[in-house]
Amino acid sequence: MPVVIDIQTISNTISNLIDFVRNNEKIKEDFAEYLRTIGMSNANPSHMQALSIPYITERIIFKENKSVPELYIEENQDLNETEKEIVNGLNETISSIFEIKRRLKNGFELYNYVNEKTYTVIPLVKMTQLSEVFPGQYALIRIFKFKNDYYMLEISDLIPSYEKDYAMNIAVAKIIEKPEDLYFDNPDKFEEVKTYVNKTIKAFKEFFGKDEIVTTNKKIDFLIELFNSYLETQNEELKKQIPDYIEEIMSLRYFEVREFTNSYENFLEKSSKGFSAHNEIYDIGYICDEKSGIYIIPFWATLCKIFNSKDYKTIENYKECVETFIKNDKIPLSILEKLKSKSGKDFDSRLKEILNEDLTFEEIIKKYKGEYLKKTIFSSVNALYCSKTFASASEKV
Repeated sequence: MPVVIDIQTISNTISNLIDFVRNNEKIKEDFAEYLRTIGMSNANPSHMQALSIPYITERIIFKENKSVPELYIEENQDLNETEKEIVNGLNETISSIFEIKRRLKNGFELYNYVNEKTYTVIPLVKMTQLSEVFPGQYALIRIFKFKNDYYMLEISDLIPSYEKDYAMNIAVAKIIEKPEDLYFDNPDKFEEVKTYVNKTIKAFKEFFGKDEIVTTNKKIDFLIELFNSYLETQNEELKKQIPDYIEEIMSLRYFEVREFTNSYENFLEKSSKGFSAHNEIYDIGYICDEKSGIYIIPFWATLCKIFNSKDYKTIENYKECVETFIKNDKIPLSILEKLKSKSGKDFDSRLKEILNEDLTFEEIIKKYKGEYLKKTIFSSVNALYCSKTFASASEKV
């Protein structure tokens, strides 16, 4: 089938999906909630169409535990095989920061700074409509694969060639936000990350003699540096320094850490200063997870106390602490299961009470940790160490 016919078929299928989102009884309320969440309830029709693309390609409908494309196929049994292939492809889009390497006759050659792979991409519009896109620039682009070609679904931002550092910051932030994007559609990168994760898990247990350490944000940077030195050198003498970086907080509480709300412009700069640069003092967990690697979890001791103390309501901002932990999609299912195993028999009922949601533990998992049931997601801490973009960007900080 000629590319021009494929483009038309893709465009028509996406238009049908957008109509489905706006009109389907199972989805339209969720879409309205999604728009409210991002503050776009009053978006105009053209903007609404643009907002539909990330919703269609990223959203999981909790009650169904299915993506929008999955529900669309279920409810449209008359789709032909080509349409099904397009819709299924929308389940695996790549949204990333790309460098425009070359303009081609009917597309672009792009380098993905997140998964370190070069793509030839065909836009769904005429090249003349993209005359402002040229080599040397950077762009936030969403692509997907259909048959043997990659197609461009959207360009949400275009970044000048002189703002490379800004583009690299975006790439690093994206890896932290979704570490699986580092190795998605790149099997070699997946094996590299997997090997490194297994290495760090083994080393963590050897070094600390257990899978969990709790200290304060003022000490954690030194503890991380100590472990990284051991990872590189296997120097057993370094173990003697571990007690120097274990510090306990007598009064546990939860609060919003202002420094966590970093913009892309200063993301790496602030991150490079570490947790110890934060004004407040709080507890922090350094945790080795058998399935996905190493995690650094602020307020871990506070969280554990909430589920192991009868007077948990005396803990400052206990509700916000639990909600943040459960709803944070960077904290995996296995860490939630670890929390449950460390807690008493009343864990389920207390979790339900604090969240004020009449859901079972399994339903909470589906709602907030559903992605971990579908794919391998390694720790962003480990993923970053395998990123060439992160290594390059860190040298400039």
